[in-house]
Formats: sequence, C-alpha cells, structure tokens
Amino acid sequence: MKRSIVLLSIAILLLFFILLISGHFVRKTGEDLIESARNKATLKTLFAARMISEFVQERLKVLDTVSSWINPFWITSPEAFEQDIDENVQRLLKQYPGFESLHFINRKGVVLWGVPESRSMKGVNFLTDLSNPSSYKTLFETARKRKRAILSPLQVTYFDPVKGNLKKTEVMLMAAPVFRSETYYGVLLAILKIDAVAKRFFPLGEREGKELWMLAGNHGELLFATDAIPQEVRKEISQCCGLSGQKTKCNSRIIQVSLINGENEKFLLSCSDLLLNFSKHWHVVRIYPLKFIEREMGYWLLQTRIISGIAILVIVLVAVFIVGSLQRSEKKLDLMNRKYRALLDNLFVGIFSFDHAGRIDYVNQRGCDILGYTPEELIGKDRLFFAWDKERPKIEQISRLRIEGKKGAETYRTHMVRKSGQIIDVEIHAFPVADADGKVESVRVFFTDITRQLEMEREIQNYTRHLEELVQQRTQALRESETLYRNIFETSLAIIYIHQDERFKIMNKRGMEFYGFESEEEMLRANVWDTVPEGERQRRMENARRRINGEDVPRQYESLIINKAGEIRVVACHFQRIQYKGEAAILAILFDVTEKKHLEAEVVQAEKLKSMGQLATGIAHDFNNILFAILGRIQLLEQNPNDPQMALDCAEKIKQAVEQGANTIKRIQEHTRVRRDRFTAHPLPLHQIIEDAIEITRYAWKDQAQKQGITIKIEKALEDDNCLFSTELREVFMNVILNAVHAMPNGGTLRIKTRSLKVNGNHGGAQITFEDEGVGISPEMLKHIFKPFFSTKGSEGSGLGLAIVSEVVKKLGGTVEIDSKPGKGTKLTITLPWQPTEKDSKGWEDERGGYAGKKRKGAILIVDDEVALPEIFKDFLSSRGFEVATATSGEEALQLFLKNSRRFGLIFTDLGMPGMNGWQLVKKIREIEKNIPIILMTGWGLEISEEDIRKAQVTELLSKPVTLNRIKKIVSRYLETP
Repeated sequence: MKRSIVLLSIAILLLFFILLISGHFVRKTGEDLIESARNKATLKTLFAARMISEFVQERLKVLDTVSSWINPFWITSPEAFEQDIDENVQRLLKQYPGFESLHFINRKGVVLWGVPESRSMKGVNFLTDLSNPSSYKTLFETARKRKRAILSPLQVTYFDPVKGNLKKTEVMLMAAPVFRSETYYGVLLAILKIDAVAKRFFPLGEREGKELWMLAGNHGELLFATDAIPQEVRKEISQCCGLSGQKTKCNSRIIQVSLINGENEKFLLSCSDLLLNFSKHWHVVRIYPLKFIEREMGYWLLQTRIISGIAILVIVLVAVFIVGSLQRSEKKLDLMNRKYRALLDNLFVGIFSFDHAGRIDYVNQRGCDILGYTPEELIGKDRLFFAWDKERPKIEQISRLRIEGKKGAETYRTHMVRKSGQIIDVEIHAFPVADADGKVESVRVFFTDITRQLEMEREIQNYTRHLEELVQQRTQALRESETLYRNIFETSLAIIYIHQDERFKIMNKRGMEFYGFESEEEMLRANVWDTVPEGERQRRMENARRRINGEDVPRQYESLIINKAGEIRVVACHFQRIQYKGEAAILAILFDVTEKKHLEAEVVQAEKLKSMGQLATGIAHDFNNILFAILGRIQLLEQNPNDPQMALDCAEKIKQAVEQGANTIKRIQEHTRVRRDRFTAHPLPLHQIIEDAIEITRYAWKDQAQKQGITIKIEKALEDDNCLFSTELREVFMNVILNAVHAMPNGGTLRIKTRSLKVNGNHGGAQITFEDEGVGISPEMLKHIFKPFFSTKGSEGSGLGLAIVSEVVKKLGGTVEIDSKPGKGTKLTITLPWQPTEKDSKGWEDERGGYAGKKRKGAILIVDDEVALPEIFKDFLSSRGFEVATATSGEEALQLFLKNSRRFGLIFTDLGMPGMNGWQLVKKIREIEKNIPIILMTGWGLEISEEDIRKAQVTELLSKPVTLNRIKKIVSRYLETP
C-alpha cells in the first residue's frame, strides 16, 4: 500500500511536470527547440549505443551456452561434432545473427573445427601463424581465468571508402573457455561482424536530408557508415567524440558543412560511447539536418497542447494501472517468497550460505534441525562455527579458495558439531555463486546427515563378511551333496537323462545300458527322436516342444523306446522342464516295464480264457434251446405237410430262432475280439449296450445262480435315448455286473439305471448307476479298489475287473465313483460325456442309404466255398429276373471274370475260402475293373477295421448270417431292375 501511495504521488508529480513542460514549450524559442533536438539526438545515440551493447552481451551469453555443449569427445573427433551438434549450432547462429564464424581452438592455439565450413580456419595456429599472437594469447588466458565468455578488440585490415586504401582497424572478438570437470580444453572463438551489428540498429540508405549513422573507432576511423562521409566531417566527428583527449561519455554539437546535395547546411552531430567492457573509445555517431527541426518548430505550438493533454490522460491511466499491477505483483511476489521459503525449509537436505566475508547469511529449517540450532543462532556466525576442531584448518582453506574463485563445485564428506556437542558425519556439496562480473559473492552449501548411513554401511560390510563365510560353508556342503547325488544318479535302477535341442546331454549308467550306448561320445551324438518309434515320435516331439515353452502337458505316461539293438521296449516316463547350462532342457526318468506289461497281458488273457470257459456253459445252454426250437418246428412240418398256416408259423419261429442264434454269436464276437486301438469300437445306443452286457453275463447271474439254488434279479430303468456311445462300454458293464453277482453269494437284486445329462438344453452325456445288495466293501479296501491285481475275491479273482472299468471310462473322458459299506451293498456310478460319432458304415445294419454311383447292368457273381449259400442266392435272385453265376473258390471266380469282365455288374464273395481268399480275389479283380461294386461277406466282421476295407477297395462289408431281404436291398441299390 505504501508503494502504491508513493507511485501515485510520483504520477501526480509527473502530471505537474508535464504541465510545466507544456508551458515551457509554448514559450520556447528556436534555440530552445534546437537544444531540445540536441538532447533528443543525444538520447537516440545513447539508446543505439545501449542496444548495440546489449546485442553484444547477448552474443556473449550465446557463446557461453555453445561452449557448455562441447563434449571432450568432439575435441579429438571433429566428425562426431558434425554428426551430433553441427545442426544445433547452425540453427543457433541463425537465431542469433551477427557471428562471422565460430571456431574451436585447443590449448595449443590450433583450430580443430569451425562453423560454417565455408569460413572455417581449420588447422590454423592463432599463436604462431597470425600477426600479433600475444593479443590472442592474452585473450585466451583471460577467458580461461574468468571461466566465461569475454569480448576484446583486435587490429584487422579493412578498406577505407573515403581514402580508397587499406587501413587497420578494430573488430569484436569473443572467446569462451571450455571446461569439463575443472579440466581446461581450449576456447570457443567467435568473430562478430561490425557491419551486421550496425545494420541491425542503424537505418540504411536514408539520404536526401535524412539522418546518417556511423560507428567510429578509437583513432577516428570509420568502422561503418550508412553513407560516404567527407574527410572534414570526420574531423568534426573526432572532436565531438572527445578523441582529442576528452573522455566524454556522450556529446553533441552543431556543424555546418557541405554534406548532402553539395549545399552548405547545418547539421546536429551527436555521439555516444559503446557500453562494453573494452570499447570506451568506440562510438555511435548520428548526423541530423537542422532544417527539419526548424520546419517542425511551427507544429510544436499546436501539437504541444494536444500532446500535453494526451500525456496527462495517459499518465493518469498508466498511474492507475501501475498501482493496480504493483499491488497484484506484491501479492504474487509475497506468495512466491513464502512458497520458495517453504520449499527450501522442507527439503531433505540442509542448506546454508556465507558471503565473501565468511559470515552465514542464510540457513534453511532442515539445516537447523540437523545442527540443533535456530536460524537466529546461526545467521551472522562464522562459516566455521559448527566445524569439527580437527578438520577446521582444512575447511578454512577450502572455503577461502572457493570464495576467491579458485575452486569450483565439489562434493566431499566431513564432520560437523551439533549444538549438543555430538559429532555427526555429513556429506557436503558446495559451489560458489558469482555475480555478472564473475566475482564470487557467496558460497552455497548443501549438506546431509549420513551418520546412520555410514553405520548401515559398516553393518552391511560385516554382514557381507558373514555371508561370505556362509557361502564357503554352503559350497562345501554343496560339493558333498553333489557327490551324493552323483552316486544316486549313477547307481539308480531308473533310466535318467537330460536332453536339449534333440540331443542327449547327460545319462546315467543304467540309461547307457538300456539304450546300448558304448561310450559317452556315442550318446552325445545320438538324436533323441531316433530312439522313439515313428508312430510315437510326432506326439513326443510336440509334448517336448510345449513343455520347453512352459505349457501344461502331461508329465507321466507310457511310451515306446527303440534301443540300439532294435528292440522295442515299453517304458513308464516322467518328464520335467529344468534349466541346464542356462537354457531350458528336459529331465527324463524312465522305467523299463516291458516284462511287467507282458506279465499283465498274460494275466488278462488267462482271465479272459477263464471267463470264456464260464461263458461257454451259458452259450451251450442257449444254443440247445435254439436247436430244440428249430428241430421241433421241423417235426411239426413233417407231421402236417398240407397245412399252409402251420407252415408259415413254423417258418417264422425257425427264423426267429436263427436270428437269436446270430445275435448270440455277434455278442460273443464283440466280447472276445481284440481291441486294436483306443477308438475302434463301434457306437451303439447306451440301452442296447447294457442289454447286450446283461445277455452275455446271463450264464453267471441266472444259470449258475440257479444251479447253486440262489436267485439274482436284475431290475432295469433304462432311458430310451438314441445317442450313441462306444461299445467298449460293453466290457465295462460286464465286469460291473459280474462283480455285483459275486458280491451277492446269497442272492439279491441288481438295479441298473441310466439318466441323460443336459448342458444348456443339449445332450451332455449320461449317468449309469449299478446298485447291488451284496456284502459291501470295507473303507480300507475302497482305497485300492481300482488298482490292477487288487482283488476282494482272494485267490479266485484276478484283480483286473474294476481296473479295466476305470481305465476304459477314463479313456472315454468319464469318471467312476463307488460308495460301499460292509453289509449294506455297493453303489457304482459311471458318468460319461457324450461325444458325437458317426454311425457304423461297415454294413452290419442296413444304415448306408442310397448308392451314390450310377446303377449298373449285368449279371451277379456269387463266390462261397459253402455250396448251399450260392445256390440259395441263385434261386432267390433268378426268380426275380436277375442273371446269376456261382463259384465255389476264388480261382474259379477269377476265371469266370477274366472270360468276360463286362458280363458282371455286381460281385458277392466270401472272405474265408481255401486257396485264394476273399482279399486276394478282390485285389485281382480291382487290377482289371476299378468301378464294379464288390460285397465282402464274412462271419468275422467285427475283426475287420475300416482301414482294411478302404485299402482293399471293398464297396461294402456284409456280416453273416444274411437274410434274403437284405440281399434284395443290396442288389437293388447297385443294379437296375430287369
């Protein structure tokens, strides 16, 4: 507020002053106006001189900036400078015009590089190759000592436009020292163009009575002029500038010379010294014609009043604005001071500074907290007030050198004494602060209490030594452990190796014996995948790749290995991803289970033979009933040969008996066939698979039970679902039924129930429950119930029944759960996911649909070693208009076909025949005719795979026994009706 009042008072005083000035101008005479013009000219020259000085000072700062960019690497490699900073320097020179050129000169005075390239003096030695080398040496030494850019005059040769000859004059040279970490590398030298400076601030080309501008040297010579100046005018300029001995800062006078248009006129000449550190004899000169001043005198009387009024209004407005701005500025400044003070006080480091006299003039709050003093107790104290006595002389010397400007920024550790007398360790960063003239005015000190840090460093050192001792102990223990594991590795009965990048890297003794490697070199040369059979190789390689990539793949499974002798061995594998020599590898542990698998297969085969022996009894009983039904109907036909109705009834009963026998044989084939792989079973509805299992095991739960005088019932609650499941489940259900029957020695009921599972409204699978009323299983036995060779029947059981159940169900993606208590029966639940499968296309059921090819014409060839079958087919088909040829061997059929292959349009052939069998006959015919349909008939249909049929190019497979109606459908599918 006080400052605002002062400014308002000043504004009022200025107002009165302007009023006085306006009155003065009204009364002013011509001489007074000339005097005013002289003052105005003086001000203009002073302003021009000041602008030029500021222009030069700004270039000095630019040069300091460029010198800070210089990298020591550029000093030895100019190419690096051109690549790294040339573009930036060029842009800086354009931004700050006036530089003639820029050179870097090393400590020996040699120019290493220059910008721009066109004016580069690369290779020139300023201390030996140029005239007046002492001036350059003095300039370089002064810049190095002051550690900042300086300006100095230098004599150069130039052309005098008045006399028309060469003359030496002074130009402006700038030199900036290049330091890095207190190391002096040279100077950055810039030549400032005089004409560029003058042209920037002097109006050019202004003649015909307008003002002229000049830049005069210290001997009266013209460094620059906006137009030619006569010799007599130059003398006037020399006298005006005080070059005759008078050292005036600014001067002006009126001269009368013939300067413009050859007329003798009066001119106002004014000059002013340049405000540079060396150029007190350099001057800015202005010549202005007085006739313009006299011409303007007439306007002053009118303009003075108008200008005075406007000035008064402006002064009032400016005063109001300044007062408001100052008030706002004072508030902002006060706020910034408080923020700055709060920032310094809350820094994590202490700060204090001392002046040139060594007295503390500032300390922040953190510094006070570290030392235990208040700011009032420290301000004005000597800089060594809290120094440790033992280090006081050293600190005194360092501080004195820094105040004198002989030592720059530095970081070091020392001690300080707190107010309490405690000696603390501190880390100090001190640096001098210089004024505009380069004189050190104060020293800033940043310090941090590192007492706790040093204690922690000592603790870390002690702990490190302790860790080193522990490492030595652990290393010794590791050596002993490595020896132990090496012995275990070499003496283990397991096959252990590490493989990486398809090569064995290390293998134990058992592995070398198993694979047949005779030396380590042979093992290292071997490819891992060459020891895996081709059928397993792709799967193993894919698993290894995914395991190396960190993916989740099975770790344990069984596989096959080919050793050096060519033997295929079955192994139980365990694989683990490890790091071997810094890269991912696989650790493999294998167990040779070949003999174990052979033994298991023998046990399973023995168990199946035992089961077949038990099955044979029930089958014999079923076939005796079937034969009795056939024989009885035949006898009724013999007794009543003329009764058509009885003949039809007997024929229908005989047909049913035959179909029952065929179904029994088919179930026996399903039960006894060999499973080639995991997915050769044919899909059937679930309820049909359960019915088949019940029929096959009838001998156990019905026939044998009745012989023993007990009754076992089977209650079914089966959903009639058309979704198909693998017939491998038949063996699963048979094992469950047989186990349930064995668990009910006194008879009982076995309840079988199925239930469909839904997922989002769609078929998701099925759940089958078997619940008996048997003796149950103890909790201890339940833990091992699914293990191979574990049996609850003692010596009577093989222990494979439920193991097979678990294996097959898991293979199909399902689960098995068992719940049992002694004396309360057992409940076994099987849950199966539904997997869509295609219906069987082999032809045991008439589900193929229409023939895709074009129907043919021709005879039918029927081949079978049983004479009765071709004769029946011939009689049946001939009665419907077809031409039929028969053969009882493959050789006879081939001869008939070779005589006239175009005669036949369809072939039926039996599979099992003496001599040339059905496969061989099909092969011979296909060599002659590729497109003729061939139907292969066999009683071994379930043993033939889809792959065998495709390779042999058999059109359709037909299982015996065959009905005539089935034959009719097949013939009509491939041949045109006659």
